[in-house]
Amino acid sequence: MILAVAGRQLFLSYTASGAVDDVAQELKSEITIAHNKAIAGAYGVNWGIRAVQPDSGQSYYQLFYSPGDFAHPSTTIVNQVYLPIQISFSNPLSGTEKEINFTAYGGTTTATNVIFVAAGTSRQVTVATSGVIEIL
Repeated sequence: MILAVAGRQLFLSYTASGAVDDVAQELKSEITIAHNKAIAGAYGVNWGIRAVQPDSGQSYYQLFYSPGDFAHPSTTIVNQVYLPIQISFSNPLSGTEKEINFTAYGGTTTATNVIFVAAGTSRQVTVATSGVIEIL
């Protein structure tokens, strides 16, 4: 009986870790798309990712382009991805959002941005001001 419980716990830990790894890779891919679109000057505007951790409901992120930041009235959302229900952001905090906005033609962002994805385990997706993206 104890072996069965320990085995189940190990399996659940492994699957949560695998799910977090998958989400981190998917988020990194979307950030890379935003960065590449910005460098290429697609539509002549900025490109970015907006990560949202609502007070209730599923966390999600959006790929967007805009003449400014996400709040600009001409912002267009290209893709919106909901995280699996067991995974949420720990940064941004509950009820907040975090934006990674790459400048048109340069692909730089104004600050280093960090997003954590957690479900018993966590991964950190970092974006340097130069646009270099890493999963830690």
